[in-house]
Amino acid sequence: MSLTCGNFAGKSSYALVVLLTLATVQRAETAGVPRQGLQRHDERQGRRQAHRSKRFAPTVVMFESRDLRDPESYWRAAYALAAAHAAEQGHNFVFYQLPKDTNTLEACDGAPLGPFWGKVAAAVQATFDFPESRFFLLLDSDAAISAAGRPGRRWADRPLAAGLAAAAGWPGHAAAGRGAPVLANQDGPGWWSAAWKSNFGRPTPSTRRARFPHRWSKIAPAAQTGWHHLLNSGTLAWRGRRGREFVAAWWRETASNETLGANSFGHNFQKVWPQEQYALNALANAPRWSDAVAFTPEPGQYVGSAQPPARNEVPCLSHVPKKMCVVAHHCSHKKEKEELVALARDLGLLRDATTFPHRRELPARGGFRSACSPELPHE
Repeated sequence: MSLTCGNFAGKSSYALVVLLTLATVQRAETAGVPRQGLQRHDERQGRRQAHRSKRFAPTVVMFESRDLRDPESYWRAAYALAAAHAAEQGHNFVFYQLPKDTNTLEACDGAPLGPFWGKVAAAVQATFDFPESRFFLLLDSDAAISAAGRPGRRWADRPLAAGLAAAAGWPGHAAAGRGAPVLANQDGPGWWSAAWKSNFGRPTPSTRRARFPHRWSKIAPAAQTGWHHLLNSGTLAWRGRRGREFVAAWWRETASNETLGANSFGHNFQKVWPQEQYALNALANAPRWSDAVAFTPEPGQYVGSAQPPARNEVPCLSHVPKKMCVVAHHCSHKKEKEELVALARDLGLLRDATTFPHRRELPARGGFRSACSPELPHE
């Protein structure tokens, strides 16, 4: 049937009747409902949508065994800065502490561990508590996303993914099979880095100048990786199933033969420094994992990019604040830690030192301890 002006007018009248009927039904459904009730309904809907979006958001993980209530402590400042960044960017943030009435954690063999192993337990626990997170970033309790530079161009003003992508092209696209599941950060040259490379067989100029006891190199394995300096456990990112398996394997290193003393140092790294950092390097150097770990160039390679604009385009991932990396690691000396506290104080983040919504205790039983078994329950 051809569409005439009369037919069109008839159909328009019918559509108008339908619209008026729907409007009448809507008014009837909301009749007698207070305006405050409708507002609360909208707020609940907004919270549900925000909750769904945060399920898949990146998660920043920290651990500290000391009390958070000291407003002048650097770990309190790191907590405040991470919480503020997460709130601004829509990330998850969790700050783990020891279970109540617990002074130390136990290794997979039941032996007491040094305090630094707590952040490995925190890394594993985060994969249980935020199972759908897009990726995870573990930070030491003296580290923060860098606030150096002009407002709007600072890494603290940007999402986590922007900084990691700029520093290392990470996390990549898991669906396309690109991007390693683990991202580690090289430290700068130093005594421990030289000692490590002396043991693991890839000499550098600093290593050749160093003197080490002969016994340290007796059982050194062949290096599988291409890094030139120690991997610093103060910054570690991971994603996906293999990333979760990596941090679980890191926790199992608490009781591995190498950690217990079958290493070229002859030390038991359950308690001897650098504890979990030795295990991270040993694990990332193992043939099973070496292809799963991406690592950023050591900060010394960025010396030619000293100007802030260049730094913003080609940043290092994590180092001391003066390097202007994505993560400022205030780890060298007391003055750097005081600068971290001053930054949080200047931003007005240390006024409330009584409530810590992101703080969680590690579970007294279960949880991360299940990683002692090679198969995680949620895998």
